[in-house]
Amino acid sequence: MKHTITFAFACLLGLASKAQITLDESDFGSIGDVLYYATDTTLPTNFTVGASGANVTWNFATVGSNYSDSAVFVQPSEVVGAPEEANLAVVQDDFPEFYYIDSNGISTLQPTDGFIDGPPVSLSLMRFPFGYGDTERDSTELKIVTTPAEFGLDLPFDSLRITVNVTSVSVVDGWGTLTTPTDSYITLRVKNTSDAEITVEGKVPFIGTWTPLPFDAGNQRTVQYRWFGNGAKYHLASAELNDSGRVVSFSYQTNGILASIPTVQNTVNMKASPNPSNTFTTLSQLPDFGKQATVAVFDMAGRQYQVNYTIQQNKLVLETSTLVNGLYQVYVLDGNTQGITKLVVQH
Repeated sequence: MKHTITFAFACLLGLASKAQITLDESDFGSIGDVLYYATDTTLPTNFTVGASGANVTWNFATVGSNYSDSAVFVQPSEVVGAPEEANLAVVQDDFPEFYYIDSNGISTLQPTDGFIDGPPVSLSLMRFPFGYGDTERDSTELKIVTTPAEFGLDLPFDSLRITVNVTSVSVVDGWGTLTTPTDSYITLRVKNTSDAEITVEGKVPFIGTWTPLPFDAGNQRTVQYRWFGNGAKYHLASAELNDSGRVVSFSYQTNGILASIPTVQNTVNMKASPNPSNTFTTLSQLPDFGKQATVAVFDMAGRQYQVNYTIQQNKLVLETSTLVNGLYQVYVLDGNTQGITKLVVQH
């Protein structure tokens, strides 16, 4: 009997050492922190994010790396176009994400000034403490009146009215042990689903009535899984899914210096042609596109999309066939210059 009790006590100690954790403000980084990530965008089609639930083992030790970069925590005032409400900016892949964080929780802030004349999209991601089984839901609505010319569209309307309903759902769907090529950690896994429902209407000159725009703006959904640990400062790993549910990229924290800290960019306007775009669009109006130019594409929910592009005779040709119908904002970082343009995708 004594041996049985000892064995049971040892099992309880083992379970306690792997008990679930909760997240709070202290588990996120602050101004001046620099983290490093490796990313694999060549995953097999059968790659999965693993199971949900309690005391799960997620083993990604064999994930490769064909890309690396840094995540730099900076003052939002150091980044062009930052929302006034933000108190933290994280620059990764040379493009910023903006947050407001305090002891109550963390929210994401996506500026709209470079895209449409409206307030930033603000969505709550977590309420502290955030633990297994917790869910955070938030939504916002934007209504903007603009012109077809602002999107490079030749349409028989004098005004466009864009209504965007954005929702975000973050749920802690699992806790357990995460293993990456770098190390093993006790983590929470947070699944975030963001939806942007977009309606676009045009007003006919001299009539004053609003009618649907003759293309399908559609709905945009993005799904992302992130693994967080106590004191990790940011996610330890992240998986991005495409519209069909396939994992298209997996990134994880590393220990080495993999990229230089980006500098603050000068911002200029670019032109996309054709716009609307079906399969390809050509970006121009930067002085020259160097061989090291990088591209980031964001939807109205503020989520970034992986896209293919080529540089041909100082023009950048962007593939849009993988993007769903809708409205996007495109950034190109070339040296110390950041180009920005609006893009409509219509298949």
